[in-house]
Amino acid sequence: MKKLLAILLVAVMALGVLPFAASAEETWSYTLVDGVLTITGTGAVGTKDTQEADYPWHDKRAEITEIVVSDGITELGARPFSNCTALTKITFGKDCVTFAQDTMSYCGALEEIVFNGTVESIGQGIVYSSGNFTKVTITGQTKDEFIALTQVKPYNTDFERDTITWTVNGDEPEGPVAIKIFPKFGKWENWINSPNNPKNVPGATDDEKQPGVTQLLVGISDANDAKIDIDAALTWKVTISAGDESKTITMAPATKALDYNLYRFETCLGEGENQFVPVNGTDYTVQITVLGEDGAELYKSEAVSGFTCPMDPVVPETPVDPPVDPVDPPVTGDATVMIAVLAVVALFGAAVVTKKVFVK
Repeated sequence: MKKLLAILLVAVMALGVLPFAASAEETWSYTLVDGVLTITGTGAVGTKDTQEADYPWHDKRAEITEIVVSDGITELGARPFSNCTALTKITFGKDCVTFAQDTMSYCGALEEIVFNGTVESIGQGIVYSSGNFTKVTITGQTKDEFIALTQVKPYNTDFERDTITWTVNGDEPEGPVAIKIFPKFGKWENWINSPNNPKNVPGATDDEKQPGVTQLLVGISDANDAKIDIDAALTWKVTISAGDESKTITMAPATKALDYNLYRFETCLGEGENQFVPVNGTDYTVQITVLGEDGAELYKSEAVSGFTCPMDPVVPETPVDPPVDPVDPPVTGDATVMIAVLAVVALFGAAVVTKKVFVK
């Protein structure tokens, strides 16, 4: 009796790794350990007519967080990983190049897809209703070639979203360069030396002068915290939000002081949809995206909080569209009042003193 029970126990334990065979030449097996489903073997796994419930891990779908299809597997049939609701990453081996329909559909938590082979065929809706993924790696073909394959069958448009970062042949990712933003100095301030402030315009009358222009101060660096010089003539999208309210304005920085990675956005100057007026005492979250001439995203930051408005904003009576090109600040240095007395020159006993006063 004990010997019989032992044999039965071994048989039950083996069920999790038994090969699912299409033929003697095409066999595969799987394991599911700590949420990782690994498929090994050779040939095709399923066919275009295979139903979701036919795969042996069907009842364990909710436990799967990662899938690895090993080298040797050449083809995936229909719906092998549909409704794996906890799945975050899936990796296909170098030989897996043919995909039937709905490969990983309805996987709402999916974040990353890795294709290690040169994909030859993509069926209908392989990522249907799995549109939260943001990273795709492809090998042996360009992004355009891959997208062309997805377009052969319908319901694959999620691959065309502009929020995806593409890595091609192991090179640097194709997509927006990640930048970091952070609050600088007072986060928001009324800057009297704004280049758009009529007070600074020669010949301005008292009626034209205004006490200052409210600006958003944003520090910007690359992903390694180093200084980065982004052309202010590009299209800047600044998203400012607090609570349930959010607004995106298109506004190039009025100035940039690269010694401090400091960019100034005079948000109260824009007209209509390009004007944002902060509220005293409110903490804002800011995100910045910079677009190129073709409208593609060149730089993009995460949304960062901590941009607190400490004062009542100054809003010009007549909105002024900010300039496209940046104006260098009068001096680089700390954003405080600084006075520099320059050059005392004596020539033949006559002293000439030149003073230049810079106010920031």
